[in-house]
Amino acid sequence: MGMDSLYYKAWMTKQKILEKLFGTYEESFQNLPRTLLVIRDLNPGIIVTWDHKMFDGNKAIFEKAFWIWFLNLLR
Repeated sequence: MGMDSLYYKAWMTKQKILEKLFGTYEESFQNLPRTLLVIRDLNPGIIVTWDHKMFDGNKAIFEKAFWIWFLNLLR
């Protein structure tokens, strides 16, 4: 039982540090479209797409993101 609580405390501490460094899952989801658009705008010849499902009016579930550099593949 002591090892379980020690592992849990270590895991929770790691999660809190990651959240301070990178934000929450919700914040990451909100930033995703903007991040993908910046990647697209800064890299000529790239195609970026992503999918999500809307539910409950204004909530969304992220499904997938995809990007590919066509110019680099054709060289």
